Amino acid sequence: MTNRYKGEVEIEALGQKWTMRLGMNETIELQDAFGLEEDAGPEDLMEALQKIKTLKKLRSFFHVVLRFAHPEIDEKTAGQVVTELGLEAGVKHVLECLRWAMPDREPAPAGGGKRGKGEAPGATS
Repeated sequence: MTNRYKGEVEIEALGQKWTMRLGMNETIELQDAFGLEEDAGPEDLMEALQKIKTLKKLRSFFHVVLRFAHPEIDEKTAGQVVTELGLEAGVKHVLECLRWAMPDREPAPAGGGKRGKGEAPGATS
């Protein structure tokens, strides 16, 4: 089961369900892999993803985001997942993980109004 508030997105490929995750550890690993500054935020990671020019780096990115829920996955299998999804759809799912993983930087509004990027299941407006 996925948890969007932890930066998780579920996808289907190769005849099974996969969970992509961009939590703190995955984000730090990707910051290191892409040579981002220590204080780089999710926005910087999103920009780095959109600037990837080699398939090898793209496959490595997917390997990192799939490994939390699937520790047995290797880079070649991650590449097969991306191939089946298609590059555009795969990047779209990773960007969705990044959006959910971004901390809410705004204070909660007075009076208990909505805040954040999404609502809890079953919430009404």
